[in-house]
Parts: sequence; C-alpha cells; structure tokens
Amino acid sequence: MTDLTDLVEPLKAQTNVPGADALADATDADYVLRITNAFWEAYLDRVIPNATYDESAGVVTPDLPRDLQQLVIIYAACNIVYNNMVNVQTLFRAVAGPVEYEVQKAASLQKALLDQLYARKRDLIKELIAENREGSTTVFDNVLARDAAFCYGTSSYVTTWT
Repeated sequence: MTDLTDLVEPLKAQTNVPGADALADATDADYVLRITNAFWEAYLDRVIPNATYDESAGVVTPDLPRDLQQLVIIYAACNIVYNNMVNVQTLFRAVAGPVEYEVQKAASLQKALLDQLYARKRDLIKELIAENREGSTTVFDNVLARDAAFCYGTSSYVTTWT
C-alpha cells in the first residue's frame, strides 16, 4: 500500500526552491488533496489502471512503485503551478493624487515552468506506456488539452500512442 501522505514532502520539494516555502499557508491536508486528485488524474489517464484508492485510509493498493509515485507528484505539481499562475496578479497600480505606484509581475516564467512540467509528464507517460503495456493506449488528457486550447488555440483531447 502507498500512503498518499508520504508524498507530501516530495511534492513540497517539487514545488519549492530549497529553504523556501512558497505555499506557507497550505496545510498537509491541502497537499494530500492535491495528491489524491493527481492520483485520480493518473488513473483516468490509464497510467495507473490496476490501483484502487481507499478514501478512509488514504492509501493506494497495490503499492505504487517509486516511478509512479513520482508521476503522481508531477501531476500534483502541474495542478499547483497552474493554479498559482491563474491567481498571479500581473499588474498592481495605485494612484493617490499626483503620486502613482505600479508593479508588474511577468507570468511568462510560471508559464515556462508549467510547460516544462507538462512536457515531463507527457514524456513519463510515453515511457511508462512503452515499458509496461503492449499494443496501443489511448489517453484522454483534459488538463493538457484545456491548457493547450487556452494558450495555443489547439484542442486535441485524445492522444494515442502505439
């Protein structure tokens, strides 16, 4: 069995630089929720087809090997970075009489990080499918498709690897 709470620290390491906590207000329960959702995304993508999740115990059976645990962490990290990117205020402007103050934050860095995480996720899924399955596998990846449609105007909701 894989206890999803054991993946909290690796997820924090994936989403933070060493010595910093960008999500200091997030609790371990918040991280476990993201990890649980990431497990179900991987399950729906048919990357982890034979696993079950016990909601009351918070464990996945059978035990996930380390490579699948890392893939679940990457799924969760994609979700965290995406939500952080959506919530970034790119422009703040204040005017008080003749005095103006303006700060701009570029979202391009977070977009690049998100693209890198998604590319890594796609590569890992391809490798896992090539190593562990025969024939072709169809993956419905709504997160990537939604982001691609939003960012690039493309909408391929079904991808098939052989």
